Amino acid sequence: MYRLSTILILIVLTLFTSCSIERKMARQFNNNAENISILALKTDYIFKMADKGSETLNNNVTEREADSILMANTLVLKHIDDDNELLDLFFDNFTNELKRYGLNVFLQNEIESFVAVDTNAWIVNLAQMELEEFDYPFQDSEAINGTLYTFDYIINGLIFNTWFELSKVNEVDDIKPEILFASNYIYDEFTGYFAQNFFTGEVSYRIIHDTITMSSFLEFTAYMGRLYAAYTYDYLLNNHLSKQVSPDRRSNFWYRYDPYRRMIFTTEEDKFIRLDD
Repeated sequence: MYRLSTILILIVLTLFTSCSIERKMARQFNNNAENISILALKTDYIFKMADKGSETLNNNVTEREADSILMANTLVLKHIDDDNELLDLFFDNFTNELKRYGLNVFLQNEIESFVAVDTNAWIVNLAQMELEEFDYPFQDSEAINGTLYTFDYIINGLIFNTWFELSKVNEVDDIKPEILFASNYIYDEFTGYFAQNFFTGEVSYRIIHDTITMSSFLEFTAYMGRLYAAYTYDYLLNNHLSKQVSPDRRSNFWYRYDPYRRMIFTTEEDKFIRLDD
């Protein structure tokens, strides 16, 4: 028992020491963010996929006709006439948020100035953006007075997928760019419940339903730009820790930084997914 307790104490002390070292180095990294330069690039095309009302298609339509029908059923995608407008909204929020972290951000028309910098330099490229609008079948159920009632409904949803390429300039060991993926989604705001009439005993289902609008989607797009800028900064931070902290002292924690509250914290899932070759 004594031996087990001693081992547990040693593990806790080792973990605490590792975290203390990492947090100290993370604070140093944040304090020197102005020494990091980022060249931010982006694609000029958005992949759009629609899967709304596919159950109504018959076997006689061609693939092109089916795509047109499904796109016509969408709430958002059919209104995106110019990919660049949506990309600019995302990218403006992305680059402005990177600046709030203290980074020196260069755009595509500033490549010559970026090449001249002699600081820690990175290139981040929004390589691909993919939007998929779909129907999400929803069922609510509740037992009332021994009878099971169900209600089926279709909720509108949209998946927002992005792929980034991140590479360090003049880094011998990092020849290939890192491929970083993130996915988020937006759904209709939906609240429903069963209600029983006190006098007749009749059960009905009451709905409060706000569908996705172009306005709400644009707000979501702007937020995604800011969120993925945070993910980018966090990736640079954790990459720095992995290279500066010895492997025997590097924990498995993924650190995040909030520049507004100047707070360092950890996460398990709120980050980019690194795609291996």
